[in-house]
Order: sequence, then structure tokens, then C-alpha cells
Amino acid sequence: MIDTLSPTRSLEARANRAGGLPRFFRSGAVLLSLSILLLMIFVALAAPLIAPHPPDEARIGKSLKPISAEHWLGTDKEGRDIFSRILYGARSTLGGAALVVLISGLIGIPLGLISGFYGGWLDSLITRVWDLVLAFPPLLLAFVIVATFGRGPLTAVLALGIVYTPMISRVARSAALAERQKPYVEAARAVGSGNLRILALHIFPNCLTSLIVQATLDVGYAILDLAALSFLGLSVQPPTADWGAMLAHGQSYLFIAPNAALASDSPTTCPPFSPPPNIASAPSGAQWSRPGPPLILGVRPNSPVLTTRVRSRSPRAARSGRPGGSRCCCRTPATTSCTTGSATTCRT
Repeated sequence: MIDTLSPTRSLEARANRAGGLPRFFRSGAVLLSLSILLLMIFVALAAPLIAPHPPDEARIGKSLKPISAEHWLGTDKEGRDIFSRILYGARSTLGGAALVVLISGLIGIPLGLISGFYGGWLDSLITRVWDLVLAFPPLLLAFVIVATFGRGPLTAVLALGIVYTPMISRVARSAALAERQKPYVEAARAVGSGNLRILALHIFPNCLTSLIVQATLDVGYAILDLAALSFLGLSVQPPTADWGAMLAHGQSYLFIAPNAALASDSPTTCPPFSPPPNIASAPSGAQWSRPGPPLILGVRPNSPVLTTRVRSRSPRAARSGRPGGSRCCCRTPATTSCTTGSATTCRT
């Protein structure tokens, strides 16, 4: 007998969603990454209040000064305070990465959902276009776009937004392909809902799990790619403070004043989560990939715990006259396997 309308199902669903966030906050690695991210966002927003010196104030008499009480990370060739420039550079780098993911999501997610939901020739057309874009190395394609339309931060953000669109679009397509086969889609059609309503109100919320994870990964990669474009002089132009441009400026004086290059290199990667090619760009790039997967356990919308209790008697139990065991199958982001012998316990 299959109990599909168990009165405890809604209670279990609420308990699972309520327990998702505590599990999220119990992860030490996630908490550390989230703390670094919140600190960097706060520093970027409060840079005018925290920075001890103006970022573009040049003082030739203090060129390439070492670390001191006045200049915590030293100065560059023009005598500008490196610590202040790192704080202001977080604005362009983090803001640009957020815009890259926003642009790719606004274009890629609707196209991916439509492709996966409708299928047919439309799916083939969109998939072939993304295959064509993915045939080129992502950063090389961004170089071509920036070289064609002119260097600058806006062009770099648009170029990376186009390059990142196929990745999140394919994730949305695969999620839509899986969701459109679910019974709730047929139930929505039975009550008269149209395709667009089903796609927007039912399928899209249940695809957010995969999309959140992909977006957090894309932000980290976007930070590194924007720093690479700035390093090559294709994005932010001097004298605007930017992590990649600061690294390019400091590498010429690596043996004379290593602090100029090493300090500006630190924000994009952060041990222990990734190898630190640079100190300034270090914490931000890798940390974005940490909170996504655990966070979705507590915030996935419209995903009740689908619990099916199958009560059966095994042949051995039938011969001995003992009652059969219960098997509970839970399908949630955290529980995917079953345990025999208990109607309420599932293995995570």
C-alpha cells in the first residue's frame, strides 16, 4: 500500500526546511568563507571611511616605500598608498563580477528554461548556439570581444557576461528537463495553467538549487577573469584602483619593492581553499564557491519532502507470520537514500 497523502508529510517538509539553515551554519568551512565574503563586501562599501589615504593621491617623495605605520602595505611607484587602493579596488572587482553573473543569468536562465521545457527545434537551435560559443576558450573569446568593441570596464563586463551565459543556460536547461517530467507539472496542466505560468511559477523555483550553485561558482571565476583583463590593460584603466591593474603595475618592481606586487595580488585567491596566485584577489575568488551548495538545503522554494511509505511483507516475514518492515524513501536535497525498518528515518 502506498501512502501518498500522509498527514505528516507537510510537517516533515517544514522540519526539513527549518533544519537546513542550522546545518548550513554548522559548517566551519562555509562559515569561514561567508565571513570573508561579508568582510570584503563591507570593506568595499565602507572604503571611504576605512582607507587612511586617498587612493589616487600621488607623492613622488614617497615612491616605493616599504611597509610602515603610515603605509600599512607600502606605496607604489607614484607614492600612492597600496592599502587604500586595495580597499577601493574591491569596488570595481566585486561589483564587476556581480554584474557579469547578473548579465549571464538574465540572458541564460530564461533561454535555458525555455529550451529544456519546450524541446524540439527550439532546444536544438539554442543548444547549437551555446556549443558554438563554448567551442572557444572563454578568456580568449572575452579578449576578442574587448579588442573589437574597445577596452574599458563596461566592455569587459559585457564580454564576460556573454562568455558565461552558455554555462548557466545549460544548467537551467538540464534542470528544466528533469522538472518537466514531475507529476506537479501534469497537475498544474490539469487545473488549466498555461505553459508560461508553469514555467515561471513551478519549474523555475524548483530549478533554483542548481542555479544558485552555478552562480556562486561563476562569481569566483568572474573575479579572476576581470583581474586578468585588468592586468592586460583591457578593463579598468589607470589611475582607477583595480586589483588586476595594481598587480600589473607592481610586477615591474617585484625585486625592488616586492610589497607593491604581493600586496595587490592578495585579494583574488585564498588558502586553504585554492592556490594563492595573488594575495589581494585571493580571498574573494574562492570564497564565492563555498556557501552555495550548503545554503540551498535551507532555502530551496516549493520543494516539499516527497515521502513515500511502502508497506510490504517480505517472503520470509510472510512465512513466519511476522509483520513486514517499513521502508521510507525521502527525496530531498539532503536525503537521497532509504533505510529499511523505520518509517521516519532516512539516511543522509
